[in-house]
Amino acid sequence: MSKRPALRFALSQWSADAFPLFANHQAYPDGVDHPAHTHDGIELVHVTRGHATHVVDGHAHPLVAGDCCALAVGTVHAFRAAPGLEFDCLMFRPRLLDRVERQELGELPGLAALFAPRPPALLPRAIALPRAIALPRAFALPTAARPALAASFARVVRECAVRAPGWRSAAKAAFLELLVMLGRQAQSDDGNRAVHGDHLAAALAWLHEHFREPLTVAGLARHLRVSAGHAGALVKRGTGVGVHAHLHRLRIEHARHLLATTALPITRVALDCGFDDLGYFARVFRRLTGDTPRAQRQRATAAPVLIVARDAAGRWPARRN
Repeated sequence: MSKRPALRFALSQWSADAFPLFANHQAYPDGVDHPAHTHDGIELVHVTRGHATHVVDGHAHPLVAGDCCALAVGTVHAFRAAPGLEFDCLMFRPRLLDRVERQELGELPGLAALFAPRPPALLPRAIALPRAIALPRAFALPTAARPALAASFARVVRECAVRAPGWRSAAKAAFLELLVMLGRQAQSDDGNRAVHGDHLAAALAWLHEHFREPLTVAGLARHLRVSAGHAGALVKRGTGVGVHAHLHRLRIEHARHLLATTALPITRVALDCGFDDLGYFARVFRRLTGDTPRAQRQRATAAPVLIVARDAAGRWPARRN
């Protein structure tokens, strides 16, 4: 990552009016190495596809599809995205909320730091699904909550992008629903799910970097210089599943991306994702997605996703008033 002073981005650079909420869907098909920067608003990010390494205050943490992280005003962060990364990004200023809303949300343990009166004291937060794997303080949401979380993010993004009549009210309503969902889950978390330790971050980062290759628990253990049992326990602690199950998640997520964005034969997709047996690939794919690879490709082709992304000069597209 870059060692230059952190860049500072203002919410007004993206928002075309005075409305203190901005949301978009960002896609990096070729990957990106984004330098250290800060924002003058609170940022929420939900990874919808792919994986990346997120650096917060100088500490690197892996992010994978399903993770959600929250960053307080002024938090210095950067990210290195692998090809195919996509995420929903929301930024807002506290003045979006009235006094009662700020007070209620600030009383929820998982959101209290975001609404504290002194920004320098605010800490980065992460909510990872189905287990917390990323930042210093983390909370887990059950797998069943993942669709609702994704839908809430998508509603805010769509309202801010389309700007149909009443969009501000609709965007704020969806945003409040999202915050309450995260805050309530954090409130029910007893703190035992918080994930710490360099070994865990190193294990997940290595798996995310090499998931296309033939991997074993023993190989991961050698990389970490720990026993195979300890390596497996680390991954289960951070993801809620064992090493091979987590590898399947990473590989199938990458397969979904290739099926939706390329015309590669399904056999080639399987090979590119680390499967050397097409039948086994199809079984794992169906078990994790409920669909066949062929049906997934047809559905992705028939239902394009609304994406708001930077142009070649790094600018966001003009927004309709």
